[in-house]
Amino acid sequence: MAFDTRLIQTAVLGGPDSYEPVICPEDPIELDVFKEEMQGVTFWCSPLLGGCGRQLGTRRCVTRASHFFHLHDPEGVQSDCSRRARGGGIGSADHLFIKSAMQRMFHRQGLEPRYRFVSHDDAPVGSVVDIELNGHKLRVHMNKDVPIDWEAVGAGALILGPGVQISDDLLQVLRYVNRVKFKSEGRRRIMVIGTQVAGEATTWGIDPSDCRIAEDGWLVTPVVERIWNAEGHDPARLQDAFRRVAGETASDASRQIGELIRLIKMDMHAGLTGSVQSLCEQAEQEISRCSGAALSRLNAVLAEAHDWLNGQDRDRQRLFNRLGKAQRNRDVTQTRALVARAEKLLKRGTPPSQAEQDILAAAKRMISTPAPVPTPRPPIPPLTINVPPQPQPELQPPVARPRQKQRAEREDLTKAKEIIVRLRSRRLSDKERLDILTRLVSLEETVGHRFSVRERHDIQRWKRKFPSLRGSAAVPAVTDSDATGGSAETE
Repeated sequence: MAFDTRLIQTAVLGGPDSYEPVICPEDPIELDVFKEEMQGVTFWCSPLLGGCGRQLGTRRCVTRASHFFHLHDPEGVQSDCSRRARGGGIGSADHLFIKSAMQRMFHRQGLEPRYRFVSHDDAPVGSVVDIELNGHKLRVHMNKDVPIDWEAVGAGALILGPGVQISDDLLQVLRYVNRVKFKSEGRRRIMVIGTQVAGEATTWGIDPSDCRIAEDGWLVTPVVERIWNAEGHDPARLQDAFRRVAGETASDASRQIGELIRLIKMDMHAGLTGSVQSLCEQAEQEISRCSGAALSRLNAVLAEAHDWLNGQDRDRQRLFNRLGKAQRNRDVTQTRALVARAEKLLKRGTPPSQAEQDILAAAKRMISTPAPVPTPRPPIPPLTINVPPQPQPELQPPVARPRQKQRAEREDLTKAKEIIVRLRSRRLSDKERLDILTRLVSLEETVGHRFSVRERHDIQRWKRKFPSLRGSAAVPAVTDSDATGGSAETE
């Protein structure tokens, strides 16, 4: 199943201001079960997800992932939603899942936190989550592309999200930093807590029930508890470290580096290879002026940009190779299309090489030269031959091509599995169940061999309840090896 990261996979339940996130199942059969469970519940493109606040529906897809889509506005007001272009992948609601995952830990200690989802320019809402606890602040920094505001962090504890980097020098001063990441289990997003210690690997898989919130607002995991017991906990020293880092990042050099990184990322997104190459040359001259977190960020974006530029060079070479081949084959239609693509690419990229100029010039000459008109030949008089009538052979039906047969079998299998899902519902009457089961029996001959052990067992059990179906063609019997073997397909 193809997955498009621009599809909207997340929403909130009940209204645009809801804090309860939900993920749309990608599989069409799982989506059917999801819709049956969610009858009467509405889905919304919440501003808390960077959305437009309009209502969403579910779209069932077979060849790609099922997803949410914007419902038609009955008043005709259709505002553009940035999530259509930016995407609303599974991770786009992780800041809301943080709220629901940490709520139980807070309530266990009798805490009533308040949440604030901080927004930044060119970054989605929820890149930073501030949790206020009895006058103290716990900050969860989720977005690796947003620089850490150390001055703001100095007022409270810090938790880093997936991929957010911290320099080794600063980690030595802080001794440790807590982290969070998410993993998917069906339609659920499970928060995983870890603690990264200076000179050690990050310890993941910490259960939130084993954690607590200290009186000054710091998240205390079992690893942090061990460090505090051995070395003590000095918030004043940590605040001094935050202030020193804040002073470094406020320098002019750091601001210039942050601007360079932002421009490189924007131009990569726009496909401006020439501009990205020029900005990378500027960034490499700034390496000697960097240290700590700024140096780590700069090196990371340079590595990403060089990989992107190498990929663009390969695509450009393939395009001009195809253009040269189409010109040599005198394929006017393909040559004209490739010339348009090449000219568009050169406007956004570096100037063409001499070889590229020659290929482009030859292609333009070929499509601009009119094809020679052939000289018409004199008509040839028809030759009359008396042939006795011959018996016409019987027309044979065309043999179905293998690809068409496979497509039909896939469609029948999808229909059969949908029927099986419906038959497992206990709300069907006997008449409805017999009608649906009769349709399933008609599909057994073509796709019955692809049913799982459980599906074959269920079909046999259902058919035993209806004497009129006992003589029909049955799916392959469930053998002992099917019931015990490890290779059987399960749902």
